Amino acid sequence: MKVLFLSSAPPPKIPGTDAVHQEMTVLADTVSGEIVHLHPFENPAWRFPMAAMGLTRLPQILSQAAKSDVVHVINPTLYAFPFLRMIKKPIVYTVSASLGPAVPLQKTGFLDRLAAVVVSNTRDEGKLKQLGLTNVCRVNPGHDLSKFAKLRKQQERPDGGQIKLLSASAPWTLSQFETKGIDALLAGIAASSRLALTLVMRGSFREMVEQKIGTLAIADRVTVLDGGQDIAALMTNLDCAVLAATTPDVVKAWPHSLLEALAAGRPVIVSGQLPISDFVEKSGCGIVLETVNAGAIAQAAEAIADDPEPYFTATKAFRWKDFSPEVMIQSYRAIYRAAAERGQA
Repeated sequence: MKVLFLSSAPPPKIPGTDAVHQEMTVLADTVSGEIVHLHPFENPAWRFPMAAMGLTRLPQILSQAAKSDVVHVINPTLYAFPFLRMIKKPIVYTVSASLGPAVPLQKTGFLDRLAAVVVSNTRDEGKLKQLGLTNVCRVNPGHDLSKFAKLRKQQERPDGGQIKLLSASAPWTLSQFETKGIDALLAGIAASSRLALTLVMRGSFREMVEQKIGTLAIADRVTVLDGGQDIAALMTNLDCAVLAATTPDVVKAWPHSLLEALAAGRPVIVSGQLPISDFVEKSGCGIVLETVNAGAIAQAAEAIADDPEPYFTATKAFRWKDFSPEVMIQSYRAIYRAAAERGQA
């Protein structure tokens, strides 16, 4: 089986710091896959029209697609890139983030032509199946959480005083300070002296975030780390992970930073925009934000600090082995086989 992977994002500035790229690389290594990045620039902050994605590398894409059994497109949302009409091989399309409530969906020839539309959550699966699509598959992300699971018995509960938060979904563009909830989170730290934060950046905007921290006068309670980090080591001294994205298309539906926290037995604070919030709300392993602002974040963190036991205990409902790379690989191999057979029919 030979698979051509087409990613709408450029490779990460720091290797190993992008969840989607990690999963794609794992898959590519198991199927003799080739990876082509549709974005023509190394910096994702440089804007480029979605409709033109892939055109700068079209000869390479068409040549490699002709030699492949399946073409696997990976994009945060479900977008019909025009160049895909030229590809004759079966196409598997993974929505790596979420469709979101604002995305108007209708059944089209493009969706019908896809060998499979892959999502990772029941929200998106339900929306697509309501359109009458029969090519929808749900696959959990694949992330090795074993070292985080070893921390489950090592955590200490907050004592009702300060609660130590982790934010590890860094902004790649200026607009993501708002859409990933970073600005609201920093304002939340300023709103409550009981909150401390470890903020992990990924090689971009460190000076800007430190300037924001200085303006809010919270430098004594915020630690900024940059580059590749041992998140499991950091987690030993932290109580809770936060991801307050205001839109579902800027992070994975099951963000790695929250999966890591849950595997380690730490509760999470997450916005209701993200599909993972359905699990958080049902299991009680954290708090779901109805609105993203400083007050809501501070109130949620203080609620966990005041009565931590129920939230920490509820993290046991998270079955981390369901998100292993092996499970993901097995699921995609079955999808690739079915797609290839459909292409040969």
